[in-house]
Formats: sequence, structure tokens, C-alpha cells
Amino acid sequence: AAGSGLGATAAAAAAASTGRLPDAGMGATAGSTARAFGAGAAAVGGEPVRFGDRVCLATNPSLRADPATGVVAPPYFLASDRPNNVIGSGAGVTQDVFLAPRAGTLTEWRFTPADGNDAAWDGSPVPAGAEVCLVHCQTNQALAASETAPIATAFGRELPLYARTHKSSGIVTRDRPRPAQAPNRWAILLSEDAAAAEDRRDFRPLTADAIVDKVRLALRERGTYGIRALGKAFRILDDRRDGRLDREDLKWGLFDFGLRLSDEEFEMLLDAVDTSGDGLVSYDEFLLAVRGPMNERRRAVVEEAFRKLD
Repeated sequence: AAGSGLGATAAAAAAASTGRLPDAGMGATAGSTARAFGAGAAAVGGEPVRFGDRVCLATNPSLRADPATGVVAPPYFLASDRPNNVIGSGAGVTQDVFLAPRAGTLTEWRFTPADGNDAAWDGSPVPAGAEVCLVHCQTNQALAASETAPIATAFGRELPLYARTHKSSGIVTRDRPRPAQAPNRWAILLSEDAAAAEDRRDFRPLTADAIVDKVRLALRERGTYGIRALGKAFRILDDRRDGRLDREDLKWGLFDFGLRLSDEEFEMLLDAVDTSGDGLVSYDEFLLAVRGPMNERRRAVVEEAFRKLD
């Protein structure tokens, strides 16, 4: 980071090298250190990130590889919110910065030039290595790091993060914009070697079978209670009382149950359990897909659990 250092949260966010790395000086691209969103929050994969774009900074998914299945977990997103009495930023009365499990309004940021001349740079690609500011879209506060309170971690000396726009004194005019102060100055650093983006670790490919195994393990950890709790949740969501849920209801039912899957993983799972292809998933369809081979004793336990529910 230029002029401020890279804190623990930002270090994780900047590790999102999940796509191709552009040549140095060509600018950051969506899918490397940021994911760009255009009008209507539609993903623009592979397009250069430009000043003024709404972006989300995500951790590398492999940082959260599931040890049970070997499948990468959904990434965390760099987020910020107004101060409260629960989450502290470690930098006094400032806006909190943290990692969120899902993308949303709290995870949207935009790049602005460090020289303060927004009009001249608006719409231009964000150049790699140049000093920039990262401004939170919802609260209009800039990402900052505290150089007065370093933290010793397993990764070395790191600086706590917070969101607050530090402003200099003096007269500001159109011809004389206010430049960013040191705590708000950052730089996008990219490797000049494309091989640095290659992950040589042996992770399991993300397939429908892998997602089904993940759900199966979650149910197995909870035992009979897990099956009963999931069945109860399904019945609450079943407005038609016909034993079937549409894909969206099933998706949020599983989320409330505690299954943290990305949108892509949910779609893969729903495609696997919607065996009839009619957009509706019955309890039987879902259980047949996720329960796997069962011996007679286990089958009797499951059937007894559902008889008690009925």
C-alpha cells in the first residue's frame, strides 16, 4: 500500500487473485483484485476496473478451502459500516471495516484518484501501481490505515483498517482539488509474471457432486436432529402444502439452515436435486439426492424422524 501499509483485512482482500493478472501498468481487472459491477449490479467479468465503478474486493476462495470435502468455500468480501457498539475498528471513533460472508451494499467500493481530480480520471482504467483511494459507496468514507497502532501478527507487522476520509486544510477549487491524505492512499500491486496467478494446490473441482457431498456432510454432523430441523424448515416454507418448494424458497431455506454456499454453488445444487426439471423440488427429491447410499438401520432412523414430523 502506498503511504499507509496493508492491514490484516486488506491483505486478505488483496489476495483475490482468482483470475488472470494483467501486465504491470495496464490496470486492475475484474476477477484479479476486484470484481467490477456495472449498471444494475451486473457482473462485468474480465473488463478493466475504472474510476467510478462499483467494485467488491474478495478474498481468494482457496483461502477458505473446506477441509472435509477439499472444495473451495465462498470468498469473504471487504465491507464497512457506520460505527456501532459491537464491532470495533481499533482506530478510535471511526467507521468499521471487516470481512463479510456475502456481497451487498456494505461491500461496494469505488476507486478515486489520489490527486483529488475526479473529473479528469472518471471512467479511466485504474492503473496498476498508481496511488488511489478506495471510497465506500454507501457512506462515502475512504479506506484508511492507522500507522500509529501497528499489530504484530503471524504474517508480520500489519496496520489496523478503518474507513474515514482524512481532509487537508486550505481552499479547494475546480483547478485546485484536494489531494488524498497519506492514510487514505493505496496502490493496486500486481505481479508481472502471469504464472503467479496459477494455483498449484490440489483442490477438488467444483461440481454438483462435490456440493451434494458438502450438504450431506452438514446433515451428517447434525444427525437425526439435522434431518428433522431441515424437514421442519421445508414445511414452514411450503405455502402450497404439496410437499414441494420452488428453487428460491429451497435456496433460502438451506441458507437459514446454516449452509453457506455461493450463488453458483446453490444453482449447481438445485440443478442436481430438481430431477424433474419443473423448477420445483420435493422433499423426496432432495433427500434422495443428498442422503447417499443408506444401510437399513440408517434408513429406519430417517423414516422414523419423518414419521414423527408428520
